[in-house]
Amino acid sequence: MADGGRTARQLLRVGAHEVDVERRIVTTLATGRIARLTLKALQVLLVLCEAEGRVVSREALMARVWKDRCPTDDVLTQAIALLRRTFRDAPGSPVYVETIAKGGYRLVVPHAWVGAPAPFPAAAVVAASDAAEDAAAAAGAPAAPQAGGAEVAANATNAANAANAANAGEAGLAAGVVAPACAADTRDGAPVEPQAPAAMPQRPLPAVAPVAALAAARPRWRHAAAFAVALPLALCAGLAGYLLSPRAAEADTGPAPLPLQYQAIAASSAPERNPALSPDGSHVAYSRDTGEAEAVFVQVSSSNGAHRVTTPPAGARDQRPVWSPDGRKLAFIRQSEDACLVMVIASTGGAEREVGRCDQGHDAFDWTPDGLGLVMGGRGVAPGQGAALHRLDLRSGRWQALDYPRAPADVDSMPRYSPDGRWLAFVRGTSLGDLWLMPAAGGALRRLTRLQGDIRGWDWLPDSRGLVLSLVRDEAQLYQLDLEDLSLRPFSAPGRGNPLNPDVAARAWTMVFELDRFRGGLFRRDLGDESAPAEPLFPSSGVDVLPAVSPDGTRVAFVSDRSLETGLWVGEPEHPETLRRIGNIVPVPRHAPVWSADGRRLLLVATGPAGDRLLEVEVDSGEVKVLPVPQPKPVYAAYTGRADEMLVGVDGGHGRLRLVLYKLPEWKPVAQLEDVSLARHDPSRDRICFTRASRAGLWCAAPDLTQVVQVSERLPSPDHYRDWLLADGQVLLLSPGVRCQVHVVVPGQPKSGRCLHAGQALVPGSLVLDGDGRHAYLSLAVDQNVDVGMAGLDSLQPATAVAQAE
Repeated sequence: MADGGRTARQLLRVGAHEVDVERRIVTTLATGRIARLTLKALQVLLVLCEAEGRVVSREALMARVWKDRCPTDDVLTQAIALLRRTFRDAPGSPVYVETIAKGGYRLVVPHAWVGAPAPFPAAAVVAASDAAEDAAAAAGAPAAPQAGGAEVAANATNAANAANAANAGEAGLAAGVVAPACAADTRDGAPVEPQAPAAMPQRPLPAVAPVAALAAARPRWRHAAAFAVALPLALCAGLAGYLLSPRAAEADTGPAPLPLQYQAIAASSAPERNPALSPDGSHVAYSRDTGEAEAVFVQVSSSNGAHRVTTPPAGARDQRPVWSPDGRKLAFIRQSEDACLVMVIASTGGAEREVGRCDQGHDAFDWTPDGLGLVMGGRGVAPGQGAALHRLDLRSGRWQALDYPRAPADVDSMPRYSPDGRWLAFVRGTSLGDLWLMPAAGGALRRLTRLQGDIRGWDWLPDSRGLVLSLVRDEAQLYQLDLEDLSLRPFSAPGRGNPLNPDVAARAWTMVFELDRFRGGLFRRDLGDESAPAEPLFPSSGVDVLPAVSPDGTRVAFVSDRSLETGLWVGEPEHPETLRRIGNIVPVPRHAPVWSADGRRLLLVATGPAGDRLLEVEVDSGEVKVLPVPQPKPVYAAYTGRADEMLVGVDGGHGRLRLVLYKLPEWKPVAQLEDVSLARHDPSRDRICFTRASRAGLWCAAPDLTQVVQVSERLPSPDHYRDWLLADGQVLLLSPGVRCQVHVVVPGQPKSGRCLHAGQALVPGSLVLDGDGRHAYLSLAVDQNVDVGMAGLDSLQPATAVAQAE
């Protein structure tokens, strides 16, 4: 919005960063990293810029930024600290903000306004904020956030986050709460720390870190396997990923990652998954798919020789081994087409014992500290009853939901008890996942992160004071989360593959993890010729996934990194020379593009410096339009049979997804459904079909999202929420087996199955049929293997523990 000759967006170049003043967003120009400033930190920065390198005293800054307020003296210190974190500045050798002893502060780095003939002066920003607050106070209502604060309140701090008592200071800022006259102003100071629950760790946990900012544009999949890493996870955040906010990622913004020495300890030609270390770190268990069966193997950590521990019956797979606290037993999942069983066996092998049953969409699990039970995400044990954490009593074989705060639509998974037995942490959400903490006996929750990202496995460090997690951003990477200050710092990357599902020994500073390598290609299969093999389509040496066929069947759009960066590509299969990349769009490789009914436009979610945005692309001209979705974080979208409507999946809070039907062009929400992983429009029957994150199955509804009917109860499972398609008014579900990797069935008709491809595995979300059902287009795993990696974590061991060990 222009005003008095000012441009709608005021951009300030500060050293190697660019500041969007209206939205308080700071972008690192070299990497695209994004962070958000508080309003007061922005005002301090503008006052320092106005001084043109001169020293500004603390008194002058307090008078300018906190005019007519009575704040505590540390609010300025907090604002300066936030600026330094955002600019990666070191107080000891400042490049941006220098502290002058007994003098104040000065901005050292060069700065200039970009493309704005009449920039916002600091005084105008401060005055606008104060005027809004004073007016609101006079009217007896909260002030509306200024200088982009409305967007911050809606997009960066939703109502649920603002109400979080663990971050009361920022909650006040998000809501625009006005402090009473001469009250201590802590809106930009340290967050108010809540009362810690009983039996907190010896070092107190800080308040929740701020909301995550979205990652940089144009990520390159430096390891091709990163594509496969992101795609299989339910509601994956995509390889564009999410970066942490400055406070949560303070260590991550440091000069170098934590160095680790990696080695592969299981690297056969067969995939080895879900490695788990014994409590003393001497042995590692994992599942290995030999081609004939998937069984649990155990080997000495320092040796490559493994012996088979379990022998599954024909058609069953043994997965996810977990060591008991005493290291004598292994619990694992035995899954077949008909049943999901929880089994226990001695770690040396022998007789197996069934201890409980689980759902087909089973989740990662852990032993209880007393060794008498197991805890697992709810969607794996209670079909149709939400996704709470449940405990399995090994003596009775009965599951019982844990007593802790949660909403019915919350999807909680990956629970793990701390090595000292005092805490239980877990992931809430799927593609928008975060780590949460509660006492082992249940009680109040603490939110540890605001990543809203794809967490692909995590574990405690042996001292129960930190975590290790795998996070998918532009690629999968391992991180250390320090529970003292909630800083997240990356580990150095292994030489090959993507590190997933880390597991740390409970009593030894050693970690194992999956090393995943992947390359996928596009193929076309003639469905009229059963003997015809799938033919390569637009072959490349890159990763090609998520095909979408135009309604007339003449063109295919897909996502690829064949140009050394993520891009949207369109071509005619009959004329390969027509293949081209459309613009500089960077799609989030989560869902396939969606064609309009006339075949002229494409809908897709793409990422950039401002985060993920919903785009509409004119295919022939390449014109790109950003659609003004009111809700933050669009994840998927679909056209309906009506030109004045659109379906969009958006963030529903705490990692949940909500399907919203919008009336266009005003983008007015007219209907919505909670907990919808993915929705597609069926033009043949004019209905909306969708899957959920909290339970298995598939549902269809009327165009106005009423009259919801469940059409499948067992498939797809929540982890395979994209494994279905619509073809000529019929729902087809993927049900792969040992003899056929791409096998589809009609719900309720088990004998209707058809094998579309027997060889390589299908990349999730990458199967589509053309309009007349003559051809299937699919992305297949051309090259994939999963090995077990190991690394020592001695550098993270506290000095006191090292001294005691010596």
